[in-house]
Amino acid sequence: MESKNKEFDDLSILRQMINQETVIRLALVKNVHALVNDVTVLKQSLATSEWKISELQRTVASLQQENGELKKSSSSSDSRIMELETKLQTVNENFQTFKNEQLKLSSAVASLELANMNMSKSNCENSRNHAFSAGISSGKSVWTGDTLVFPVIIYSEGTGYNPSTGIFTAPTAGTYVFYISVQSAMHKYIYFDIVLNGSAKVRALAWYNSGSSIAIHQTGTNLVILHLQTGDIVWVKRGGGTGYHSDSAHIMTFSGFKLY
Repeated sequence: MESKNKEFDDLSILRQMINQETVIRLALVKNVHALVNDVTVLKQSLATSEWKISELQRTVASLQQENGELKKSSSSSDSRIMELETKLQTVNENFQTFKNEQLKLSSAVASLELANMNMSKSNCENSRNHAFSAGISSGKSVWTGDTLVFPVIIYSEGTGYNPSTGIFTAPTAGTYVFYISVQSAMHKYIYFDIVLNGSAKVRALAWYNSGSSIAIHQTGTNLVILHLQTGDIVWVKRGGGTGYHSDSAHIMTFSGFKLY
């Protein structure tokens, strides 16, 4: 009996040991599965890390390439900047040269303008000088006209006298001097007036009253100073008598000039 109980106890112990071994094996299997899962996760993580590392390496390589290109671009930019600075310096030098030339041209223009002003002033002063002397180259013994025309220009400066009409038109206002010298025809008398705008101012008389026995021509002269406005007209008008005497030496003359 005691022997059976002992066997039973041994069997019970054996079963407990088997159960414990089974539990241990199950725990080991579970731990192994967990380790396998962990290894699998680690492998996946490692693969992901390797992919990320590869991507980072590619990124680093790309960045290095870009950095190299930037360095080349920077070197090219530095060269371009130096080139542009050289060109800018050249432009500044050219601008300064142009500015100097412009100053010279401005000075030349100012000198030309001054010369032009002086020439204009001189021309203006010259334009204030008006003078003429006109004559008649032949006589008319029975002439009884009104205005005596002196068609031959002996001297002329400025403007004013018209040899076709015998009229002087004042080109500018001022004080003028007029002079006439006339000569009568043989055995005749004649007198002429210096007329301003239709008004007689002075008279030159060539008078003869000695009969026909003496061969003589009489001479008359006169001079007048008149203040004229621009556009005033002066001419020689017959006041009386008939005929006059002149020749190629211009015995009869009409002269005038601006005094001031």
